[in-house]
Amino acid sequence: TLTEDVSLLGDQFTGKASPSLYWCVIGESNRGDYCGTFDGGNKTVKNMRAGASGAVDMQAGFIGDAWSARVMNLHVQGSSGAYANNGATSSSGLVVGRLTGGTISGCTSAGTVTGTSGSTSNAYAGGIVGSLQGTMENCTSTAAVSSKTDSTSTTNASGGLAGLATSSGSATTIKGCMSSGTAKDESGLLGSGAAGGVVGVIGGDGKVTVQDCAAAGTVTATLFSGGIVGYTYGTVENCYNTGSLSAKQDRTTNKGIGGIAGQIHAP
Repeated sequence: TLTEDVSLLGDQFTGKASPSLYWCVIGESNRGDYCGTFDGGNKTVKNMRAGASGAVDMQAGFIGDAWSARVMNLHVQGSSGAYANNGATSSSGLVVGRLTGGTISGCTSAGTVTGTSGSTSNAYAGGIVGSLQGTMENCTSTAAVSSKTDSTSTTNASGGLAGLATSSGSATTIKGCMSSGTAKDESGLLGSGAAGGVVGVIGGDGKVTVQDCAAAGTVTATLFSGGIVGYTYGTVENCYNTGSLSAKQDRTTNKGIGGIAGQIHAP
């Protein structure tokens, strides 16, 4: 449990700020996932700069890759960004990069999040978590979130709170959350992308539910732009959006814009 606010510039410990230093994330898929309980004690981690890059799945956040973990009452301010190529996936969030099983609750974030994909890869970026398979509840974000690509045959998603939400057997739930930051997909002609005020893409088998959530930021996407979710196979209940929307790419592929969902797909 955190007992004090923490600045990751290093000035609290050395008396000298080092803004160029990257945060060494807690848990990473190629070094070992985080599997415990992290209670932020309603304290704030300030000036975080998290980054990851490689040809394997990469995660960036205060906690990088979490498995059956609980993260609660943590407030994060700063930046987070991951890049993956060669068919791998990048997951970027300010609190957690990727959560597979477990819960994120009572967390907030502010700053910037960027997910970037290379050749035949995917990038998922969210204000709280990049990729979610589990539960997120009572979280808020004011972060500016974006996803982009530097290659072709890519899929990217950005969400005010989560870039991607999926289920695998057990249900995934996002409940009582709020985003007022921007969500932008910048794939352009190279890739395909979606953006949502709460979630960029809901995939999986239809066992993902977004409930009692709200969004108020601007959402811009290449193909699918939604006030709550850009592209969904799941369920959206009792949510509202007051932000502006656009899907700006002229393509032969279908595109969708919706106050709640940009595109709804049967599971």
